[in-house]
Amino acid sequence: MTKPTDAHIEIIKVNQGERNITNYLLAVKEPLEITIGDDVKKNRNQRNILVIVLTPRHDFKLAIGFLFTEGIIENKNCIN
Repeated sequence: MTKPTDAHIEIIKVNQGERNITNYLLAVKEPLEITIGDDVKKNRNQRNILVIVLTPRHDFKLAIGFLFTEGIIENKNCIN
């Protein structure tokens, strides 16, 4: 399932004392943490590489691309 990248909310705009309810479009953001180690699930030799806030979508591909361009992995087959 693809995560939403935007959200609609209602806001009240006030202009020269006049109040109007209108819809507003917000970008959805969430943190992505990249951690590497021998066994991340058991906290063995774990090292936090990066925390970034981004619009959710294709997070796994972004992480692989980052690790590759930084020279941490040689190719996508290095990921379990």
